[in-house]
Amino acid sequence: MPLRITDLEGSWEIEVPVRGAVLEALRLQIMRLQQREVFLGPVCERIGQRIAETVLDALDPDLRPPTEAQVKFALDIARELSINLPGEALQFRGAMGEFINRHSSLFYSRQNRKMF
Repeated sequence: MPLRITDLEGSWEIEVPVRGAVLEALRLQIMRLQQREVFLGPVCERIGQRIAETVLDALDPDLRPPTEAQVKFALDIARELSINLPGEALQFRGAMGEFINRHSSLFYSRQNRKMF
């Protein structure tokens, strides 16, 4: 049985295949919390954190966040060349790779000039 995930605006929705035992355990967890009149927030936070991690792992590589090394290198490039680092590059690994590829040779040539 699938678990349905949708955005708040309702502009997209996906059905994720989940084993029946997992859905049943989730149903029981929610019922247990409702019976105790316990706030669902902490459980939702834990589930949300795990879903976010899993979604990032499942995305195409260019849609994942850039690595720390990429961000550091891109900031060095932007600073040295006095250019803006696009927000998209800070959000997506593919855009970050394009930024680095586009500007790294000029960055390295300026770095080499400083050494001599």
